Amino acid sequence: MPRYDDDEDDDLHDPDPSDMDDDDVDDSGDVDTHPCPHCGAAVYEESQQCPVCGHYIGAFPRSNYPRWVPVAAVLVILAMLYGVIRWIF
Repeated sequence: MPRYDDDEDDDLHDPDPSDMDDDDVDDSGDVDTHPCPHCGAAVYEESQQCPVCGHYIGAFPRSNYPRWVPVAAVLVILAMLYGVIRWIF
């Protein structure tokens, strides 16, 4: 089994301080967060998913209707279309 020298890999794990850009650092200490709508945990504004519960935070709010209401509406519309088509032909 090959052995690897740990001294050679140090450059891969330690970042060079000259490569870090100070313009990206917010020195104010204020972090923009909002509560997760599912669990209430603090979530960063840029996050798409809650790190605690995994709930996706999307631009489109979830409907307050139960899932069966839109399904029933689509079925009623399809039944009406079927009735109209049968009546015409």
